[in-house]
Amino acid sequence: WLLVGSPYPLGHEILPYQWNGLDVVCLHRQPIDVLVVDPDGDVPMRAEWHVAEEVCRPRRVLLHNVNLPNHAAGWIYQSLL
Repeated sequence: WLLVGSPYPLGHEILPYQWNGLDVVCLHRQPIDVLVVDPDGDVPMRAEWHVAEEVCRPRRVLLHNVNLPNHAAGWIYQSLL
């Protein structure tokens, strides 16, 4: 499976948790083998990462752009260490 897109609407950082498409897919396909994370530099991805980590339970995580400062991939990398 290859999924591209955002499971949350814009401005979700200020909203409480909402049932979303990522939950539905991962609920039926967990644990997933590989999760590729290639976030836009302006997207913090805190809500998405929480769902991916807790519901999808990836066996491996591939992160893109971990070397960029103030980038979502950097803090995800640090949380995985």
